[in-house]
Amino acid sequence: MKILAFSFLIYSTLISSVTYAKTAILEAHCYSFYMSPIDLGNGDSGFLTTYDGLSRMPYTTSSGHVSGEIKPLSVGSTNYVVDYISTDYSGVYSYGSFSTSLPSVDSNANGVNDFLEKKQAVNSTLTFNETTHWDRYDNYTSDRLTVLFSRDQNNPLGTYTLIAVNGTDATSLGISGQWYTSSWDATVEYDEAFKRLSIRGTQPSSDGTLINVTGQSDYDYSQNKLELKSLSVSTGIDTVYSRTIFLDRNSNTYAGEMSFEDGDLDTPWSDYSQWKILITDFNDQDSNGIPDLTDTKATPQMPNTLSTDGWNWSQWPWVYNNSLNNWLFYYPVSAGVYSVYNNQDGKWYSWSNPSKTWVSSN
Repeated sequence: MKILAFSFLIYSTLISSVTYAKTAILEAHCYSFYMSPIDLGNGDSGFLTTYDGLSRMPYTTSSGHVSGEIKPLSVGSTNYVVDYISTDYSGVYSYGSFSTSLPSVDSNANGVNDFLEKKQAVNSTLTFNETTHWDRYDNYTSDRLTVLFSRDQNNPLGTYTLIAVNGTDATSLGISGQWYTSSWDATVEYDEAFKRLSIRGTQPSSDGTLINVTGQSDYDYSQNKLELKSLSVSTGIDTVYSRTIFLDRNSNTYAGEMSFEDGDLDTPWSDYSQWKILITDFNDQDSNGIPDLTDTKATPQMPNTLSTDGWNWSQWPWVYNNSLNNWLFYYPVSAGVYSVYNNQDGKWYSWSNPSKTWVSSN
């Protein structure tokens, strides 16, 4: 006697929610950038570190490590600040802060300043205005330093050169260094059934070595907003954690702000924490203009003419499960993979490798 053994197999598969991941593209751009220490000549050095808004000794570790972070006064602002520490053979002889303004050019209108975006070349002159907080020799200056920044397209590492002090040519001093912008690309794989995504990308570090970046997060969505609930990002050595991220959709791209609790664990203070993030999804299974990443499947409406005569594949995409006495609706996700709506409990599941054939036994 022939039996429909396949009905029990598919039901157990639905409950276990076998899943399928789709792929999107991610860009992440840090609002802060890094500047290396400065050799001032004659044994003098200048170190840059995260701005704290205070007139005390700037941030530094017990071993003298600084962050090199130049950051915006507020997220998205072109006004940037940094604290400095000047040293000689006897130790610290001066400290204070600098302020500057970045060019506001955004060539591709993606909300990221070209100065901070790896894929954009940079050749810009910035003016750093100094405020001295303490000086061993009571030399409380308010100098204006003119600095040329250059960086090749698709290279996060560039050079900076001091070209003038208070309007006077200073190129003969030969003061220069390196600067670096954290701006990385990655691939996102997302699972519609479990609402979970993973990130894989690479980024050259400030010393030229390649960093592998991985991450994962649960997500939720409406048609026009994507919420990343618990994003963690790892370089294989350190793992940093973001606060909840809300991205707004514009066509097939989701953009918004990403805020890490601490973006660089090499220092005990929070630095490199504010980022711009963009996710672009070209998947649109039903061609309705909404990427699959946030395309909410509507509850399928059952036709009135459906027959409940066993497993009736001819009424596809509706299929009647005779053992459950219930209708199932199949929504194609990719070749061999379907999201399945269970009309009995009103929930969506996932089913992979359907054969749509009868399984018989004696």
